[in-house]
Amino acid sequence: MRNLIFSKETAIWIVLMLISIFSWVVGINHGMLFEKAFLESAAILILAFFKVRLVIMHFMEVGHAPTTLKLSCEAWVFVSCIGLIIMTGGQFQA
Repeated sequence: MRNLIFSKETAIWIVLMLISIFSWVVGINHGMLFEKAFLESAAILILAFFKVRLVIMHFMEVGHAPTTLKLSCEAWVFVSCIGLIIMTGGQFQA
């Protein structure tokens, strides 16, 4: 039981939960981090894609996969995150 509680997966799960709570708090309290909504949305998107990366690498075990699969997953996370940030860039006025 002790090995389960103090495992790497449990630590990653705690990090995922903390990021989720932080993103939720920032989402309901507009202007908490930045004055501009675009910067807050970009920060939340970056955190969300960091969570995606953690899930892909650790829970889907891509971290132990061949280098080409790891690199393609990392590239997908990066390109998707940047693409969404660019697409939402012109949507916010505040």
